[in-house]
Amino acid sequence: MAGDGRCLPFRDGSFDVVFSNSVIEHVGDAASQRRFAREVARVGRAYWVETPNRWFPVEQHLLTPLVHWLPAAWQGAIVPRFTVVGARTRDVRTAGASAPSTTSQT
Repeated sequence: MAGDGRCLPFRDGSFDVVFSNSVIEHVGDAASQRRFAREVARVGRAYWVETPNRWFPVEQHLLTPLVHWLPAAWQGAIVPRFTVVGARTRDVRTAGASAPSTTSQT
């Protein structure tokens, strides 16, 4: 399902549990976050809203230690080169260029 988490298309109490992992910090300002939290509480009988802790040493979106504490300019230089996400992105981009040919020559 794709949609606006601040206006969910479900009846009150539609779910036993609503689980939100690292979403609330992306919905906007404090008022939008409150709307999101109210909506989660409305559609679920119980809920778990998780958000990354700024002081946890591993950046949760990139799975990389300490990078979120660096200045933004440094992050921009480091993330594409030295993170799990950056490595996966490089692998996807280069896979097509370096993949062996599957056609046979007869």
